[in-house]
Amino acid sequence: MKMRTNYTNLLKTSIFLIAIASVYAFGYSNGSTSKVLQDNTLTVEKAKVLIANYQETAPKIDGKIEALFISKKLLEDVNALMSIKRNADGVRVYFGAEKDAETANLVVSVSGNTDDTSFILKSGGSVGTCPTTCDTRSALRSE
Repeated sequence: MKMRTNYTNLLKTSIFLIAIASVYAFGYSNGSTSKVLQDNTLTVEKAKVLIANYQETAPKIDGKIEALFISKKLLEDVNALMSIKRNADGVRVYFGAEKDAETANLVVSVSGNTDDTSFILKSGGSVGTCPTTCDTRSALRSE
């Protein structure tokens, strides 16, 4: 019986260590992602304020939206969120801004086309729409 208890404890310890290593491997290296998540998690109320701020100064776009530019910082924040919300179908990025017009895009996980507002991440990364932020000489653009 003593051998079985030792084996069970060893198994539990191994599973715990694998879980810690997995969390570390999926975005928590050197604490930078963890700090981003801690410092930039918002309530629904604060997120609504940032969205309203953006709406007051949102640029008008003439024509069709051809593509999106997504900054590396925003992609890192999306990956950080997805490391927590692994069962989500994807993410939605809402355009937001601080009062000083600093970009504050809001990233939420989405499941079944429904926003999961239990965890809203404010990203300092940017997203822009084309034609406004496009490479005008790109072979991919329609003329």
